[in-house]
Amino acid sequence: MSSPPSEAEAYERALELLRRAAGPQGFVAALDGPAGYERVWARDGVVCGLAGVAAGDPALVEALARTLATLRDAQGPHGEIPSNVGTAGASYGTLVGRVDAPLWYALGVAALRRVDEAEAARHLSAAVRALDVVDAWELNGGGLVHVPPGGFWADEYPLGGYVLAVQLLRLWALRALGEEERCERLRAIVGRELRLDPGRRDGLHPAAREQALAAGHAGWAASLDPGGYTFRFDGLAAALVALLGLEGVDEAAAGLVQRAEPFGLVPAYDPPVLPGDAGWEALRTARLGAFRNEPWCYHNGGRWPFVTGIAALGLAACGREREAATLAAGIDRLNAADGWSFPEFAHGRTGAPGGARGTAWSAAAAVLARHAARGDGGAGSALSSPRS
Repeated sequence: MSSPPSEAEAYERALELLRRAAGPQGFVAALDGPAGYERVWARDGVVCGLAGVAAGDPALVEALARTLATLRDAQGPHGEIPSNVGTAGASYGTLVGRVDAPLWYALGVAALRRVDEAEAARHLSAAVRALDVVDAWELNGGGLVHVPPGGFWADEYPLGGYVLAVQLLRLWALRALGEEERCERLRAIVGRELRLDPGRRDGLHPAAREQALAAGHAGWAASLDPGGYTFRFDGLAAALVALLGLEGVDEAAAGLVQRAEPFGLVPAYDPPVLPGDAGWEALRTARLGAFRNEPWCYHNGGRWPFVTGIAALGLAACGREREAATLAAGIDRLNAADGWSFPEFAHGRTGAPGGARGTAWSAAAAVLARHAARGDGGAGSALSSPRS
């Protein structure tokens, strides 16, 4: 494992890439990727904007504003926010719609509000509509958003139902916008339905709960659907548990630290689905182009700077800045690979760079993680609720 570059160089190179990715319509996903990466994406663009707010960089804050304007101007009739927008128009998803896009947009508006209230005010009505359409996607009115398989950032990973990471992203957005009453209600529901406690037998799906407890499962589940609970390490969900200070926060933080070894990079999902495992054929089918989810690759055990950057924020929120620094160094090391190629992800076993190059949110992850490691409050300014 190679030594990390200097913190100063890694940070400046990350900011430089973000500035290059800041186009007229907002942040593009990557400077050197396949078709589609030249578009403005809700999830990628907002993560880049969070980094810009954390860094206090005016040019990057302006790029966040342009990103949000592009998304708002393509908002659907019911409040939908597009997954991405390009010269050919807006896309709200491919095989399924992207349930998390309105949540990323709302979170971006909250971040912009921290530094430019006047500009953020232009988005507040659209953010309300975005959160309202997500409310409708509860479908049964039970408090949890129903997600079609692949209907969130891991769009080629067929996990669906009540996906924990999406519920927590919604919780993060509500908290950042100061929606305290809705936030507390959702927090209670998520804890009741997606965290298994051997002493608790109530909930939406008692049969699934009994089955999972009988099998020895406990703690946070990655998802729940009519067929039962899914238990697999979800890096983004664990990061958000830590960041939001939910029940089991110490367990989540310890899991992030353990799973990041030996590269200092957190996997999307672990362990990977292997040929012959239940779910392998569904994983192979969940794609539009070439199959990218070989074991230890892409969402299937691949290690993502994006996930690792949020994990660093979560660890810092728990007072574990030293471990956050380890993750920041891991991101820097991967970003520096092949002459500062800023790859999309790393192979889960070898740490080799994978996916698109010049990815903007890999640069953003470096900025967020470094602020988290410093404990200087820079990242927190982008994430906390509005000033009273």
